[in-house]
Amino acid sequence: MSRRTWFKDASMTSQGLVYADFSFLTNNTSNPATTSFRGCGGLTGSDGATSVANSGPSAVASITRTGVGAYLITLADGYRYVTCSYASIDDAADTLVPRLAAPSNEGSGHDTAVTIALTVRAMSTGTATESTGRRVSVGLVLKNVGNGT
Repeated sequence: MSRRTWFKDASMTSQGLVYADFSFLTNNTSNPATTSFRGCGGLTGSDGATSVANSGPSAVASITRTGVGAYLITLADGYRYVTCSYASIDDAADTLVPRLAAPSNEGSGHDTAVTIALTVRAMSTGTATESTGRRVSVGLVLKNVGNGT
C-alpha cells in the first residue's frame, strides 16, 4: 500500500502557480521581432497564422537583446519565486544550447517585475553566439506573491 497523500484535484497541488510557456525567434544582432513571439499575448504584432502576439494578457512584458547571444526576459508582474524554468532551441545541426540564468527581483512584490537572462551558446565551446531565425522556447513555473510556500 502506498503512503502517498491523494488530493481531490490538481488545484490542490498547484495552488498559486502561474505557468508561462512562450517562444521567440532569434534575430542576429537585433531585438527579436515581436511578430515572431508565440504565447506572449498582449505584445504588439499580428494574430495571423504564424504569429499570436496579441493573444490576450501575457506573463511577458518584453524580450530584448542585451549582447552577443544574450536576451533579457522581463515578466509583466512580480512573483514570489520561480519554481522551475527551462529553455530549448530549434537547431537541426545540434550546435546551440540556450541557458537561463538565475532570476532577479524574486519576492520583491507585485510591482517589481521579475527578469531572467537567457544566453544562446555554442555547444562545443560554451561561447555566447548570435543566430538568426532560431526559435527559442521558454517554460516557467512561477509562484504568485502571497500564496503559501
